[in-house]
Amino acid sequence: PLTEYVLRGRDFYPGSVSSWRWRVEGGPCDGVAPQFSSFELSRARQEVATFQPRLSGDYTVRLTVVTEAGTRLSCSWIVHVRGPGLRVEMCYPESEYEDLDLFVKQPGATTPWYPEPVDLFDPSPDQCGWHNCEATIRGGSGTVPRADWGYAPSDLAECIGGPLGDQWRELGYCANPRLDIDNNLSEGTGLPENINIDAPRDGETFRNMNENFTGGRTRPLVNVYGGGRRVSTLGAPPDEVPDFSGTSGGEGLGAMWRVADVTVRVDAAGAVTCDVTPLHPPGTSTGYFVTYGDPSF
Repeated sequence: PLTEYVLRGRDFYPGSVSSWRWRVEGGPCDGVAPQFSSFELSRARQEVATFQPRLSGDYTVRLTVVTEAGTRLSCSWIVHVRGPGLRVEMCYPESEYEDLDLFVKQPGATTPWYPEPVDLFDPSPDQCGWHNCEATIRGGSGTVPRADWGYAPSDLAECIGGPLGDQWRELGYCANPRLDIDNNLSEGTGLPENINIDAPRDGETFRNMNENFTGGRTRPLVNVYGGGRRVSTLGAPPDEVPDFSGTSGGEGLGAMWRVADVTVRVDAAGAVTCDVTPLHPPGTSTGYFVTYGDPSF
């Protein structure tokens, strides 16, 4: 993800051409928020185009050429976009004007998402989110320590292609864990949020949660990737999370959706897979685990 992928027409058709046209189809987030795209396609009507995916997943690329003789030819194939380790993505159609926040809890931690007394600008430090996982730390006016779960930092190539690439370059490495972008920032308005753990350990379990920060009704969707492969999508239509609203003026915790527990499996060769357990209200086996004004784990 976040890396440019060059599409060269002559790799697929070497004959004489009067026109070229490239098209790309993305994944679930494109269907949920069609006014936004999980990728950028540049020079779509030229022989050489550039495709930059913002998310993991399988993208369908289609090339259509019209030969000088007027014959129309098309072919399509899949480009597999795979980030390492565990990746949790959150998107929603209202992301241009509402503010949801994505969090992933540190393995082994079961503390509340917000300590008492609750301060919306001071989430618990044992989770990755906007306050302690971006390139520039914003929580507590920059006084919150960066999330440190004992992983080595990742190479800059894993994060500098994103909207905050210059900030990661200034930091000198890609943090692990990290939040690539908060879609409440001007650089990321409307983009899906994603949290990455590039090198998780075998057997670790991560709980992820979405919070409605501003109050308006939203319809979040979460994708979970293990080793670059999408293993689960939760909240997709028609099974949307019901009544996911916050409080008036964003003055309280509002809705908090505890999405799933994700257990990572790492084999002897280092390949990563994931077991995803969707979370339901305590004592039930169906439905979404959503609370209002309740910061408990």
